[in-house]
Order: sequence, then C-alpha cells, then structure tokens
Amino acid sequence: MFKSVREDEVRDAVGALYQQWINNNGNSQKLLVEMKGWFSDITLNVILKIVVNKRYVDYVSHREEKPSDEWRDSLRTFLELSGMFVVSDALPFLRWMDLGGVEKAMKKTAKNIDHTLEKWLEEHKQKKSFLGQPRETRISWI
Repeated sequence: MFKSVREDEVRDAVGALYQQWINNNGNSQKLLVEMKGWFSDITLNVILKIVVNKRYVDYVSHREEKPSDEWRDSLRTFLELSGMFVVSDALPFLRWMDLGGVEKAMKKTAKNIDHTLEKWLEEHKQKKSFLGQPRETRISWI
C-alpha cells in the first residue's frame, strides 16, 4: 500500500545525492554523506508523506539554505525531547523543580505541534470543501 511512497522518497534522495556529485564537477570520485541524517530524513519524509502528504526535507534544495518552517522546528524539538533523560521521571518528587527546564520545553513543543496539526487539519477541510467531496485520503482517516 505504501510501497510507492517509500520508493519515491528513496529515488528522490538518491537522485539528490547523484546531483550533488554531478555539481561537484567530478573533482573527486568521492562525495561525503552523513548517513545518519540522510536515513533519518528519508524516514521522516516517508512517515509525513503517508500521514499528512508533506515532506520534512526537500531534496532539491539543501537543508541549510532553506528557511526552517515552524513545524520542522517543532518536530525536531519533539524528537530531541523524547530522547532526553528527565530527572523527574526517575524521581517524581522533584517534578516541581523542573530541573533543566525540560517539562516547560515539552509543554511549549506540545502547543506548537498542536497548533501545526490544527493548521494542517484546517487546510485539509478547506481543500475538501473547495473540491467538493474528493476521494478518501489518508489524513481523512485522522
């Protein structure tokens, strides 16, 4: 069912790598690629393409050159916070101190993500009302 999404994302990512190698004018036979970031970009693109039909990274433009969107920052922050050790999780009686400000950052990120999801849902509703009654899409399931 989602095989075509995976294939498209991998094809686009490999094509972008090839284009970078071509732009390097063949000065060397090697192109340095940070694989961890490359695979995470593909994974996030596949997930977001399936769920909300958006991309995390556009392979045509370089990440550093493209201005960052609010939802990309929120997603990045969410993923960073989800992997952090929070002292109050191990010692709940210290929760009131919010050591490191992690809980405050989590609440702020949750609000940003909620705002983004509301915006995406509103966009979907507007498209649906503008186009009449289109076929059922993945975001309609949500």
